[in-house]
Amino acid sequence: MKTSKYQTLIEALDQLRAKGFKYGFKLKDKLLECLESGKLYRADELRIVEYHRFSNLKDPDDALVIFALRTKYGEMGTIVSHYGPYANLSIFSFLDKVKILDKKGL
Repeated sequence: MKTSKYQTLIEALDQLRAKGFKYGFKLKDKLLECLESGKLYRADELRIVEYHRFSNLKDPDDALVIFALRTKYGEMGTIVSHYGPYANLSIFSFLDKVKILDKKGL
């Protein structure tokens, strides 16, 4: 089963940057922080625009997922995490509260 339209995480990051997803995000104190600006976002201020999984059956350390996010203020960026046995459950718990972008937008 194909889990991504991209062959590698690097390709996904490059292509998403070309689409305008230029910021990086990380989880901080139960909020998502933009690495470049330091702004903090609640789940209701974000939408998941797309996501892609990458897995290597030979090495579970290589099971990664990238989420492309848009804030309600227009900033767009990505967050990357392991999934499966090495998943950061805090990130997934937060992202479970983020709605997936529909055709109506944010």
